[in-house]
Amino acid sequence: MLLTVFFGLTVPAASQQRFTNLTCKMGECVWYRMAAKLDIRATDTGRIVGATTEECVTQHKGDYPASYQCQPLKTTRQDYVAHCSIRTPSIAFRDDKGKWQRTLLSISEDGEFGYNRSSIDLYLLICHDHIRHAESLDMLAAKFGYRSRAKDIEGRAQDVINSITDIANERQASAGNASAGAPKAAAVTSKGFVFGSQDVHHATNPNQTVRLGEKITPQALRQRFTGYNVRYTKGEDCLTCAVISGADGQIEVSFAQNGRTITDIRSYDDRSRDAQGNSVGSSLAKAIGSTSAKCDNGMDTTCASPSLKGLWYVVADDSKCTITAQDKQLTDIPACALIAGFQIIGD
Repeated sequence: MLLTVFFGLTVPAASQQRFTNLTCKMGECVWYRMAAKLDIRATDTGRIVGATTEECVTQHKGDYPASYQCQPLKTTRQDYVAHCSIRTPSIAFRDDKGKWQRTLLSISEDGEFGYNRSSIDLYLLICHDHIRHAESLDMLAAKFGYRSRAKDIEGRAQDVINSITDIANERQASAGNASAGAPKAAAVTSKGFVFGSQDVHHATNPNQTVRLGEKITPQALRQRFTGYNVRYTKGEDCLTCAVISGADGQIEVSFAQNGRTITDIRSYDDRSRDAQGNSVGSSLAKAIGSTSAKCDNGMDTTCASPSLKGLWYVVADDSKCTITAQDKQLTDIPACALIAGFQIIGD
């Protein structure tokens, strides 16, 4: 089969490029620009392309800047490798231990979440020389020839590969993951994680818990969540993050610069819910108990729970049911709005 999509491989000199905003949250922004790109080899379904970015992190109070030029002494380099493929797109970055942390991607609206948003943006830049703005992923998928594979990679989207060339090798989805009904069936009261106002705990094991502001080492976190895969990453979507995943649930934990203090806990997993029983897919207005709420437009649109102080509901993306957060005033919540996830975040 001939590959009908041409992947861009040219890179202007880094000194001629402006830094692009990768992500801004919790008073911090990550900025990057492409420093080098290398066509490594062809695969059965695409090409493996390596890339090196120059990145920096900035601290802000109030509004985030629209642009920024990183200072040379505060700029670091990060290596990435992408499998540029319309059938099996993926991207991996090399962590501080030299391991390649891979994320399987679905270039589609139903395949984008908070944890992989910057990975998709970097993939589009590496493979298509495209800097994403306000256009939807479905429009970009139509432009470049992608189809959704969100269901196929559900539950196995992140792993570690041994070498760069392994990025094109993917294990097939299990029957459970391939079944469209599997995620919904898992959302029963005996499974998943429960979000309170300041902490998250497992539904049946309260000792498996994390709390906002808590200080915990990687070793202690892994011991606490015995039986779960606890994967630490740095420099992709946050300073330091840990994804805690298992057969019955997944949460994402972000840490402060010291890599120990918890600053953000979130989940987009279908089995997660809040302490009042509101789950992913539930009515946002019903969870809030009102037709208006305090909302914020960040990486995700989120609305605050009035009864569980500190908990925010991630609003499901829906072009037919939009919410525009209002600054310093309550935002109208339409009856069609649904919950896509949960987040506990510090001030």
